[in-house]
Amino acid sequence: MAHRPVDEQTEEDGSHLVEDRRPNQAVDDVEDVLVGGCSALTGLEQFDCRNNRLALLGLQQDGFIQTAIQALERYGAHRVAVILGSSTSGILETGHADRHRDPATGALPSSYLASHRYSHNMFSAAHFVRTYLGLRGPAMVISTACSSSAKAFATAARLKRLRTWSDSWPPRRPTVTPAK
Repeated sequence: MAHRPVDEQTEEDGSHLVEDRRPNQAVDDVEDVLVGGCSALTGLEQFDCRNNRLALLGLQQDGFIQTAIQALERYGAHRVAVILGSSTSGILETGHADRHRDPATGALPSSYLASHRYSHNMFSAAHFVRTYLGLRGPAMVISTACSSSAKAFATAARLKRLRTWSDSWPPRRPTVTPAK
């Protein structure tokens, strides 16, 4: 699937997910990665932070996006889960905001407060990946320092073995029959 400009991309063909990337891009180059492609059309710019740029680099490796699209098409968006391991959760963005506090009141910048849920909380990376890929299944981030990634794989394996969530996700509200 060839990359196309954001304004020509459609959700139907999944082309909005595939982005050009320099081969062997180093993690040090993460500041050059653009979450949302600098366009309000993608709806992803609110997620822009170092962690989500790293997540985007990860998604762009080894055909992962194409595999995720295939899973989405085969099983449905509500039956594909996102389980990630992290140990930082956007702490860099909070550090930047802390350096730009209002000198008179000590208040954090309003731009940070408006984007906090997308850039610095435990669920931010899973929320970004889920939104980026158009998924609607369960999502979580596990943060246990060095063991986060291993625990994410173990959790994903347990969830896959359970199989019960995929048939009952999303949860449905009980049907209430009006009394006669």
